[in-house]
Amino acid sequence: MRVIAIVNQKGGCGKTTTAINLAACLAAQSRNVLLIDLDPQAHATLGLSIKPEEAERGMYEVLSGEATLDEVITQVLPRLSLAPSNIALSAIEQFLAGTPERERQLASRIAALQEPYDYVLIDCPPSVGLLTFNALIACQEAIVPVETSFFSLQGVVKLSETIKLIGEKIGHEISVRILPTKVDRRAGYAKEILLKMRERFSDVTLATAINLNDKLREAAGLGLPITEYAPESTGFKDYMALAREVISIERGREKDRQTGLGPLSRSGVLFAINAPGAHDVKLAGDFNGWIPDRDVLSLKDEGGLWKKFVFLGPGSYQYKFVVDDEWREDPQNSVVAQDTLGGQSSVVVVEALTVTMVKDHAVAARSGGEPQVVPM
Repeated sequence: MRVIAIVNQKGGCGKTTTAINLAACLAAQSRNVLLIDLDPQAHATLGLSIKPEEAERGMYEVLSGEATLDEVITQVLPRLSLAPSNIALSAIEQFLAGTPERERQLASRIAALQEPYDYVLIDCPPSVGLLTFNALIACQEAIVPVETSFFSLQGVVKLSETIKLIGEKIGHEISVRILPTKVDRRAGYAKEILLKMRERFSDVTLATAINLNDKLREAAGLGLPITEYAPESTGFKDYMALAREVISIERGREKDRQTGLGPLSRSGVLFAINAPGAHDVKLAGDFNGWIPDRDVLSLKDEGGLWKKFVFLGPGSYQYKFVVDDEWREDPQNSVVAQDTLGGQSSVVVVEALTVTMVKDHAVAARSGGEPQVVPM
């Protein structure tokens, strides 16, 4: 079970939108998901069509010991359940004052869950208080939604310091990943902030970025996740890409372990796309869990030709280029297939110990040796 806190002390960054829609997209990917609303404002509860005042028991009762987590959970969609919140939760800090291990109450409640879940997502309040500390101690991972603005970047630094302090004081390490949100492709400053974010926090910034999309706001107003309201929208595609990236982090190199294939037993494939005006180009496919540029060697020519080199075993692979965070099919490859989001992806077929053609280049793999790139 992976426990992930969605956290940022700054409001308006898309934190609850991310919690709701990531949970729904993970559920759509056949994962059993529990979303815990740990915010007294109960926006995640409202965002899933539950009126907080009508919830007989919620997270206040769980943390005060009046109910177990299993007893307050309600199923809202297939594979998606919610532990609701209401305004009563704002009194929990006073209730827990002086309680031993008060920062570990949520962790103990999650550990006592009877129902098995693949993912537990925690929507935190927009502050660093006792509730947020409970979430951070309960989780192994934290996703920090960050709006593409200067002040948001400053907030990330402060939150990173808080998480580091937790690790130092209580020995609880958390894997932190930054999620760019509310990216306005029409605004030049937003693109610049996004580039700075990726440069400054390159090791921890997720490849997925969430673009501004009216459908996300409309869905929230109707109490629906984007999977139910607008499955053809940009917002849906962005959050489904995020779900796939989160799942892929879990998979890691599972495929390699199962097949026993190492880099030297594979063919090398060189992908290329001409994008002279692009600031950033990545390659993603089912060969790297759809995590852009994972296990990819990159090179950019002065003329704007971006080259991506990947070791691949025999098989058929779907892929796309990610050009300045926009997912694109390969314009030079006419072979496509239906992907899991209802769209199309480009396809490359790799045969064992043969020459593989991809965009005016051939890559030959020698048995037991390094691959060779052969320009055509």
